[in-house]
Amino acid sequence: MKETLIRIKRGEQQLFLGILESYLSLVYLSARRTLSENDSIEVTFKIFTNLYKKIQKFKFWNNADTFILKNLDYFASKNGFTLYQDYLGKNEDVPQVIMRKILIHLSAKETSKKRKSIIIAVPTFIAIAAFAITFVINVSSNENFYPVGTITKASTSPTSLFSKSYVAYNGTQNVIQFVNMDVIDDEHLIIEALDDNADKYFEIYSHNEKISEIMLNLGARFLTAGANNSLVFYDHDDLYLYDFNGNNVKILRLNENPIFSDNYYFVANKENDIYKLYRLADFSLIDECMDEVLFVSDTGRTITVDMLESYGYDFYLNNDSYRVAQFIENDFITIDESGILTIYSYGEKHISSQLQYFSYMKEMDLYNGYISHSFSINYNDNYIIIAIEGDEYSGFEIINRENGKPVADIRDTILYGKHNPPPQLSADGNILLVANQIWNNRKQYRYNAAYDLTKLPIEAIPLDRSKHIRQMQINGHDNTYYVYTINTQGILRIHQIKTH
Repeated sequence: MKETLIRIKRGEQQLFLGILESYLSLVYLSARRTLSENDSIEVTFKIFTNLYKKIQKFKFWNNADTFILKNLDYFASKNGFTLYQDYLGKNEDVPQVIMRKILIHLSAKETSKKRKSIIIAVPTFIAIAAFAITFVINVSSNENFYPVGTITKASTSPTSLFSKSYVAYNGTQNVIQFVNMDVIDDEHLIIEALDDNADKYFEIYSHNEKISEIMLNLGARFLTAGANNSLVFYDHDDLYLYDFNGNNVKILRLNENPIFSDNYYFVANKENDIYKLYRLADFSLIDECMDEVLFVSDTGRTITVDMLESYGYDFYLNNDSYRVAQFIENDFITIDESGILTIYSYGEKHISSQLQYFSYMKEMDLYNGYISHSFSINYNDNYIIIAIEGDEYSGFEIINRENGKPVADIRDTILYGKHNPPPQLSADGNILLVANQIWNNRKQYRYNAAYDLTKLPIEAIPLDRSKHIRQMQINGHDNTYYVYTINTQGILRIHQIKTH
């Protein structure tokens, strides 16, 4: 559940479906004890839209279920009724119109905002004299997005390879609408769809042909590909292992708040006061730990409270000012509410610096409090990439892991809008895919690009800018990469990028 709330914060709005399925009956049926049916529908709608806003302030150290129940109880009391736990899970007694109304509201929420321009002053030295040049980023045109020059436009362009519609009908003639997409490998992908009865389907494709279909609960989501052409799904604290033919092979029962590694290679599950570490590729048990586990790395390394104390990292355990605390190999990274990035290596403070984003927001008098900002982190051998999601402005910073210095100026990455989906790295760590939703003149625009991190200055390869794009993913390696985009109409397009 904790991972679900974090991903909702990062923009994966579709995961809120699982929250609705788990708690909708609790709120609606409790309200019906006091209110009329129409009033109960309205107050339930209001409570869950407020809960969605509250999730944006969820902190990773919070207990996820306690966080949700505490806020639902607070909203219920404000509306004059009490929650009764006996109503949990009784969704058959809840009018379907409530869920539809909430989902429609969230999908349409804030699709346009008032235009703001970013005025950027850059000192340029010509011969002996110095002149100040002011750049205005106009996102509605093809003007230069990189006024400082730490990022430049690449000479290469993507090549279109494939286009296909994935809006279809199932056997009962119910319309199936696209929800999400996951690329498994160069040959396979999964289309996640929802029909008008709120049934969820996972359709597996190979070489652009559908080979099987898996139907799971509304809150289910695909996690990763396992061993021997298997697929791992997460649903209501249970893990399911399916083969590519749609057959359920294994089930792993998880307890509250399982701890996944960043890329879902491993999971630590608390069972009778013992943390058991499982490999998600085949659900095999590989280790057990008596100490409390806080993190799991993609290599299967567990980080416990005792280990943090032995490394001298226990300072963060009793300090709730940290927005990010994450292990990257042997480095421990923290970001606090003031935007201070600190990197510790083997117990010693290696780097501490203010993120450019917050300095720039203050400089431009756009700062309105750091508490509302969220972060996501990617990394490769050379860089740490920090994506920052603000209330109105979003950007990303690329930090040299060796010296802590920024590789790109924030003025070359900040835009008035949001990342959707969050930035992601190719498997080899060489290409950063960034999808931006931008608002200008009450219209929505897209600026999507693949950034070649092997070049200095970093080179940006412009991608499809359709405002209807719903999801983007990148796959590939060794100078050949594939960008998958799917739009709100369920049209999948695949573009190839070749770097030099």
